[in-house]
Amino acid sequence: MRQAANNSRKNSILLLSILLGIISSSAYGQATLQFSAPQPYVYIHGVETLLNFEVELDNPGFSAVSDISFSISMSDQVSLGNIDSECTESSDGFTRTISCEIDSLDAGAMKLIDFFVDGPNSVEAGPDFSVSLIATNVTVLEPNSFTASLADGDETVSGSNFTIHVIRDLNVDINQNTIPDVDESIINPTPDISFAEILATQASIDVLFLHTPAAEAYLEGMVLDRVNQYMTSTNQIFRENDVMLRLNTVGLEEIPYINADTSVDQTLSELVAKTDSAFAEFNSLVLSSGADIVVMMHALDFGSGTECTSATTNAIGRQGDFQQEYHQGELLSVINVGPDCLGFRHLATSMAANMGVVSDRINVVDGGTFSFSAGYELENEFSTLMVGQGGQPAPTAPGLLRFSNPAAICNNFACGVDREDLATGADAVNSLNRTRHVVSQLSATEFNFSALDRETILDGNGAEISISHSPTESGAIISDFAEFGVVITNDSSEALSDLVIAVSHLNDGAVSTEAQTYHIESDRCVILGPDLATEGTVLEGITEKAGQLECLINQMNPGEEIFFNYSIQIDDSPPMLDTESYYHQLVSVNNIYKAESETCIPVFTDIVDAQAGSTVCDDVENLVLDVGIGGEIDLDALPVVSGSNISIPFLRIFDGQLISGEFDISSFSPLQLTLVSYQLLDQELLPAVESDFAEDGTLTLLEITIDDVTYTITATYQDGTDPGVFDNLLITPI
Repeated sequence: MRQAANNSRKNSILLLSILLGIISSSAYGQATLQFSAPQPYVYIHGVETLLNFEVELDNPGFSAVSDISFSISMSDQVSLGNIDSECTESSDGFTRTISCEIDSLDAGAMKLIDFFVDGPNSVEAGPDFSVSLIATNVTVLEPNSFTASLADGDETVSGSNFTIHVIRDLNVDINQNTIPDVDESIINPTPDISFAEILATQASIDVLFLHTPAAEAYLEGMVLDRVNQYMTSTNQIFRENDVMLRLNTVGLEEIPYINADTSVDQTLSELVAKTDSAFAEFNSLVLSSGADIVVMMHALDFGSGTECTSATTNAIGRQGDFQQEYHQGELLSVINVGPDCLGFRHLATSMAANMGVVSDRINVVDGGTFSFSAGYELENEFSTLMVGQGGQPAPTAPGLLRFSNPAAICNNFACGVDREDLATGADAVNSLNRTRHVVSQLSATEFNFSALDRETILDGNGAEISISHSPTESGAIISDFAEFGVVITNDSSEALSDLVIAVSHLNDGAVSTEAQTYHIESDRCVILGPDLATEGTVLEGITEKAGQLECLINQMNPGEEIFFNYSIQIDDSPPMLDTESYYHQLVSVNNIYKAESETCIPVFTDIVDAQAGSTVCDDVENLVLDVGIGGEIDLDALPVVSGSNISIPFLRIFDGQLISGEFDISSFSPLQLTLVSYQLLDQELLPAVESDFAEDGTLTLLEITIDDVTYTITATYQDGTDPGVFDNLLITPI
């Protein structure tokens, strides 16, 4: 028993010795180092121009740790200050290094060593510089390259390697006139211009278009017409989203780029790298045109990919600070005008990407040039412009021609997230407005105070245009050409510009993707083939070709009518309904299908069959059209009250127009409503519930539900108010 007890004691002592050894050795290695800065940028002017860096040493072990050393390296152009006594600063002409020695760090002790970067004196280090750390006798937390993100709402950067941007503070307003100093220096207003005019001044951003021989050939010489259509629709998207910029074309040049067996992403990569000799004159074209942004139009062959555009996303993390020295000639897009992208009609997403806006905050957690420079998607409800761009997953919710903006309403929900939310903020409208002036100065062109916009129609709002469309004969024979007449009328009070009129062939109510053979004589029309090699013939001024028929209207004055005829060849297997053949045609304007343009012609095999007649078109008129007419609008939607906001999905104006509107309760003495935003809808829509604005100024809001009680609200418009103010509220429970 004694021997057994001695053996037990020896084993206990041995186990204790092993444990103490483990504890002792682990205590030595437990000292840690964390290197961080509160944000990944330093301002070169303004108020907060010093960026503080901290090195936090921590020894939670049971023994002191000796001979800790570390060094921090960065560009020699960086100016440092307030370096602690344990550290020395040195430079070899290329790299500035802080070397620190800690003789001993007691058990349970912590130590903080810090220094700052002087932004104004570090301008030469711009646009950014890397910071790297090496340490001995201490464990560096986050030893890999830059690992921090904004996913937790914290701007702090930490690790052994990260990048600091050297930037101007776009928000600084020294004279406190609410116009940031950077913007004011660009606008350079004259003494007689009013303060309101300064605030409302658009930025004029100059765009240089490059096109390839393939684009010229495929569009059959109508490259300039396509450019004008892109610019008009894009400017309108910006205008309707309250983005105060206007795109201005400053050049259209052909470049000898011939690679068609590629994708838009690959083509953009070659444009960025200038690896193809076709881009040899690129820099001189940018400088001579004064371009801020460059768009390259190229026709890629059928099957080149589902993406129609690819764009560089610039100034990421730079808080909107675009500078000529670093960004001129870098804001680039490639547009595929080939057969895969016949319905591509605007450049809004490309321009926004160029200006630092990314897809969304879920897939790009740090955002764009600002953290909130991102699109926004609300699951199962809607997605804004930008979602799905830059190779990110495609949106799952219906897309709207709206930029993210928490102050606007999309399908009865906020269109974005407050920009003060570092983790999820999404406000592309604010981002674009804050960067518009600095982007406009990437070229040396003079600032333009008065820029005119051309009107077009977008986003399901096709009520300004009416279309008459019918066959010129009562029937057609297989293999012959059937002729149709199209009359377009501008019913609006404004001139409309750059309208793309496209003809679609329907099969069982759905748009057919098969190429049809057309005859066309009008010089405003072009037949775009199903691939780049599709050729047509011209005989006595009539073009015959297989593909899609598009006609461009450069401008229509109010009340003006424009007409053209086209012929379509009846193939040997036309659509059939109850054993009878027919051809079914539909016209769209800027991708908005016009239901009133639906027309049908019966098809016969021969003259004997034709003599028997057919009533098939009576049945074709009852087919359900599967073309997305009216967009993703819920006609059963009811008003929504959220705090002081009242969202009205459908408000009928006395002149027949239909809008969706947002009202704020603006005052309680007396109670008033203010119309803060609205969006035009197709006036042909028939919602279940329509509120009303009468010609005498009476506003009637129906189905307003608050705390499970439904009310009708009437109010009176105050003459001359803009935005509209309504008072004399009468709130009546139903």
